[in-house]
Amino acid sequence: MTAMTNRCGVAFLLVGWFALAGCGDDITSQMSARDAATKHICDRAQTCGLIGAGLTYQNRDDCDVKQRDNWQTQWPPSECDGHIDQTQLNACLTNIDAIQCSDIGAGLLSVALTCGKARVCSANL
Repeated sequence: MTAMTNRCGVAFLLVGWFALAGCGDDITSQMSARDAATKHICDRAQTCGLIGAGLTYQNRDDCDVKQRDNWQTQWPPSECDGHIDQTQLNACLTNIDAIQCSDIGAGLLSVALTCGKARVCSANL
């Protein structure tokens, strides 16, 4: 009975730990959302060969700075901080990750539609 109790206790602790770990995934601050979008865009730019001398971005830092500024403008802190809709942000990040390198223009247009302020900054917290 002791072994069964120990196994149940361990299982309970693991389930509880995973439940708590999932709670930290919510992004409500504009800064966290901005940084997540910046990382996803620049990761995609790197994958698609848009970072390097003579390319869209000179280096990763150049991409980070330009994209951080972009998202700062798209999602103004005064309107978005504390109002990030997690579901819409996740859709935005998924859309960024799905950009096809062979059709960057269409991908960026799709991102503009799914990542707009009206969608991402719409949570009433």
